[in-house]
Amino acid sequence: MASATMKVSVGARERIKALAERSGKSMASVVDEAMSCYEARLREQGYLEGWERFKNEDPEGFADYMAESSTLDEGLCDAVPR
Repeated sequence: MASATMKVSVGARERIKALAERSGKSMASVVDEAMSCYEARLREQGYLEGWERFKNEDPEGFADYMAESSTLDEGLCDAVPR
């Protein structure tokens, strides 16, 4: 695997090192996992912001969507064996 050097504060390096030691993983692995978590958080934030925009910019369309979704949910429940 190719690698690169990156400047981080001494505090950040020590935190990464402590997490790596605690988890038994490499420092690079800890950074990779942290980046994946951060990317997921940004995706979720963008998703939620989109919903808020939809709700605020098109309240009628949003209400229609929610009403239609609730009927779909009911239909899905019908397919579940009891």
